[in-house]
Amino acid sequence: MATGEDESEHSDQRHISWRVAILSDPHGDLVALQKVLSDLEALKPVDEVLVGGDLCPGRGAAGRGG
Repeated sequence: MATGEDESEHSDQRHISWRVAILSDPHGDLVALQKVLSDLEALKPVDEVLVGGDLCPGRGAAGRGG
């Protein structure tokens, strides 16, 4: 499909990749968190780790508060 643009305009474009790991809601489960962090080490390089959700014990696996 013709766009009317000269292809030479885009010849200097570069492909940039960014590896992002997303970690969410470990709910204080230290064993599971350590496993995930170990897996991340094995998957290097990861450029950024995004963390969301609950990180401390509560009613999750380690802190069953009833």
